[in-house]
Amino acid sequence: RHRRSLKDPSRMFTDELSILLIYGLFTALALIAPPILIIALRDQSSANSLLAAQVFLAARIVYVPAYIFGIRGLRTLVWTIGFLATLALYFLAL
Repeated sequence: RHRRSLKDPSRMFTDELSILLIYGLFTALALIAPPILIIALRDQSSANSLLAAQVFLAARIVYVPAYIFGIRGLRTLVWTIGFLATLALYFLAL
């Protein structure tokens, strides 16, 4: 649907694509903020919570170019990894 090709660099980054990426970023941040705030407010930070937050951040960083270049398998994989990191943070916040 929003697949971009390296063969046509002029179409790689459009206004529509940037809006979708920003919307996705804010959605992801809205989902990850509550467990991070709970962990911080309860002073429950641990190596596991730090690792989960780092994995989430790395997944979001990798997701952007995967989305821009239309690499669907990689995009799905890193989205899933980021989502699992988010779930881990919710579990750690309990």
